[in-house]
Amino acid sequence: MSDAVCPCSPDTGMVRTGTVLRCTRCGSFHDLTFATEEARSDGDSDAVHRYSDAAIARLKLRTFQNWLHRTRLDREIGSLVVCEVGFRGAVCLEWLHYAASRAFGIEPSVDAVMRAAAMGLPGGDLFVANVLPTRLPEPVDLWIFQDSFEHLPDPKVFCGWMQANSSDSARLLIVCPEANAPSERLLGRWWPHRLPDHPFHWSRPGLSEVLGRFGFALERRFFPWKQVSPRLLLSHLALKSGWALPRLGWLDGLTFPANIGEMGLVFRRRADTP
Repeated sequence: MSDAVCPCSPDTGMVRTGTVLRCTRCGSFHDLTFATEEARSDGDSDAVHRYSDAAIARLKLRTFQNWLHRTRLDREIGSLVVCEVGFRGAVCLEWLHYAASRAFGIEPSVDAVMRAAAMGLPGGDLFVANVLPTRLPEPVDLWIFQDSFEHLPDPKVFCGWMQANSSDSARLLIVCPEANAPSERLLGRWWPHRLPDHPFHWSRPGLSEVLGRFGFALERRFFPWKQVSPRLLLSHLALKSGWALPRLGWLDGLTFPANIGEMGLVFRRRADTP
């Protein structure tokens, strides 16, 4: 994604303050701290390691199931064809394989796809992001982005492909850091989501603007509490600082809800979308 424009509009103004290049229209911003390919690559490697931790994976699944309950999607998940974009350690995708009518998974990492297949997930339902088929085996009823939409290298290209592979009443469940959230403005470079693998951050208006061009309208908002642990919080600090992650002993068993500037959104495909 170019650091000179915002996806909400090619004609919008961008203002640079320190290492932040922010859209004057919607408030989304590029984090120039991690603008190089090398910085993004290093961050991706650390993030994959973080999400492969078994204890953190269990928290991720509990959190995801709570989001489905909060949005009432759990009432119909059994009849839906779903696709998780950016499934990482595949703990949620594995659960969806049994809970949904059918579950596809997309990952930029070939290693992650291979690990998911080794877990017993159908290889024909797993896809590497840069070699997607023109058409999926079935149209998708629910697209799931758990802290992954902000990683799309070209959102417009992906959204066009997603639109072509969506059912008539498809929905998107998106949780991601919110540019212009009070915590983002207050904490600046210490905002926990400013990480090497997060070079771009969406605002809610910016995200709604872009998805609206592809026929998806905002249906509802929710506050996405996450179940976290001291280990998860320290893993973020270690990633930002380069420290080694210490052993925490009995503290590893503690969990609590937290949200530092993340938004939860559900979009639905408009009836007038071709």
